Amino acid sequence: MARPETPEQLAAFESWYANKRQFRTISENLGIKSSTIYGWADRYDWESRASERDRKAIAKMEPRAIDRTVKFLEEQQKAGALLRARGIEYMASNKITDGRTAIAAIKEGVVIERQAIGLPDYVTQILNASADQLDTIVIDMERRRRESLSDSEGATEGIAAAILPIAAQAES
Repeated sequence: MARPETPEQLAAFESWYANKRQFRTISENLGIKSSTIYGWADRYDWESRASERDRKAIAKMEPRAIDRTVKFLEEQQKAGALLRARGIEYMASNKITDGRTAIAAIKEGVVIERQAIGLPDYVTQILNASADQLDTIVIDMERRRRESLSDSEGATEGIAAAILPIAAQAES
């Protein structure tokens, strides 16, 4: 069993760890031969200790990062809902002679809410598309399907089938 590290060796480890694990820098800073530093690092397994310390630090940081992301997305969703609600409120209490601002707020609020819950932008584009735009999307998808039929027959048919009811709903 190896002897425990001396205070000098422990200080060298801490300095090495804090300085991007640069042996030459530690040697120069502490005035100790590089071969001695390398020997200590090998004898006291500095690499494994540093990796374990890194792993523990990351494990502590990950939940905080996830919590911050969740909080941000919840706040973003609330902001989107507020924009949408304010737009609807404006339209309800005012004549719709100049409702562009209200409609823009509603649309932006919906976009922000959808982003906050993780819906991709193309879903918003499809849902906000006019009947003519949806027709163009379907035609383009059908063209792509025909072009790729030899590679993967029917791969986009499911997508087109899912979009057609949306197009019919937008028309009505």
